[in-house]
Amino acid sequence: MSLEALRLHAVQNTSSFLSVTIETEKEEPAIGDLEQETPLLLITPVADFASDPDRGGCSQEVTEEFAFWIVCKGEQLRALKKELRDAVLGFQFEQTDTGLALAHEGGPAGQVMKLEGEFVWWTDRYWSRHHTTDFNF
Repeated sequence: MSLEALRLHAVQNTSSFLSVTIETEKEEPAIGDLEQETPLLLITPVADFASDPDRGGCSQEVTEEFAFWIVCKGEQLRALKKELRDAVLGFQFEQTDTGLALAHEGGPAGQVMKLEGEFVWWTDRYWSRHHTTDFNF
């Protein structure tokens, strides 16, 4: 699966974000000047989950989870969440069984991660599922 394909899809299907980038660090994104650099969207890989192998051990369902960080002024959040969800819900990577869906098991699909003055760091979590016979994921 290509995170770059997902990033390009978000760029092509949203218009309000000043930048859309991929972030692979585990920590909260560093932003220099909130006033000048927001609203922005960061896409991060979060986790992979695997089901028990099928009988015979030759196939497994794998769920890949992604977080979309929206960093913006609080008053912009509702509209930006809608714009993001309209753009990425259902996006399908090549060779996957399902399009992106909001993650909902084991915790909230979206939540505030940080507040700083009038700015909010929000994450929406999405997942995509596929079956694999390649156990080197």
